[in-house]
Amino acid sequence: MWGQFLDQVLNQSHLDVFSRYGALPLILLLERLFPMRKTPLFGRGWLSDSFYYYEPWIKSAIFGWFLVEATKRVSIPEIRAFTQSLPLVGQFFLVFVLTELVFYVMHRMMHAIPFLWEFHRVHHSSTQYYALMTKRLHLLDETLFGFPTLSMVLLLSPDPQVAFFLVFFRRFMDLYGHSNINGPRFTGFFLVTPHFHAWHHSNHPAAMDKNFSRDTVFLDYLFGTAYYPKGQIPTTFGEPTYTTNYFRQQIQPFIEIFRRKAALNPKKTAQRQMYQAEP
Repeated sequence: MWGQFLDQVLNQSHLDVFSRYGALPLILLLERLFPMRKTPLFGRGWLSDSFYYYEPWIKSAIFGWFLVEATKRVSIPEIRAFTQSLPLVGQFFLVFVLTELVFYVMHRMMHAIPFLWEFHRVHHSSTQYYALMTKRLHLLDETLFGFPTLSMVLLLSPDPQVAFFLVFFRRFMDLYGHSNINGPRFTGFFLVTPHFHAWHHSNHPAAMDKNFSRDTVFLDYLFGTAYYPKGQIPTTFGEPTYTTNYFRQQIQPFIEIFRRKAALNPKKTAQRQMYQAEP
């Protein structure tokens, strides 16, 4: 009986449906039952955030095209053979560590390069730290995060079961790490938990450009970007004046880049000063 039960629980199709549609309601419920901070039931921008989470057709079309094209080009038989010669646990560990490294590097670039930051800024704009804002990502931002990771997975070509459980684990961890659940604090010393990752989204000066890791925190500690003060939790997040409209959030980064470019143009700056000086 237990064997049949476990077979049903670990059925990939069931797990896939749960991770896509069941995990979010579960996390949202746990946020209300075990909150880290007192937050309103419907935070600022919750409607757009809901749309982000359940608008898979746009991203599916883009990533589907990428997978088809990349599969034709990103293929080195020797690497694929080495990966598939490992046991499933070894394959999982190899893919997990290398994709963690790729994500960490990309994440630091998003914060360090002003052009890229404007797209990643959409994700950081939420003034409430809760699970529903997990998918608040500009399409270009998600693309720049997703394509290098997908390319690494395609290059390594692990067993399909390994790829599936990696995706399942990360979908859940993305939601949990961005949630307001007051879980065990000690887990933040090895996993990206709400206690740990909330500092990355906070407006606290000491936490600026810290905690870039995705699922495990070892790269932050390795490269000196970990920030996890004892006995404290962040309380302020995001930008209250940033738009919460889904479609404007897709356009706003381009507007900000254009404004920044115009502000750096000496000729346009001089013209503005001249016009402002006229009576």
